[in-house]
Amino acid sequence: MLLKNRDIGGGARRLPLSAGALKKVVVMGPHAKATEVLLGNYYGVPARRITSPLEALQARPRRRSPR
Repeated sequence: MLLKNRDIGGGARRLPLSAGALKKVVVMGPHAKATEVLLGNYYGVPARRITSPLEALQARPRRRSPR
């Protein structure tokens, strides 16, 4: 899903998303774990290992839910 960053009232915008407001994030599709597609038509050697969007989200520390 793509979000359009337009005014949602009171001058507030949708983007950037607030991490505190999100309970779940869904990453799906053929490119969720793909890394080669992120390079596009770049044929050089990447300076470091490429991380897929799914790997990046999985590597983030999970927040504890407030009690």
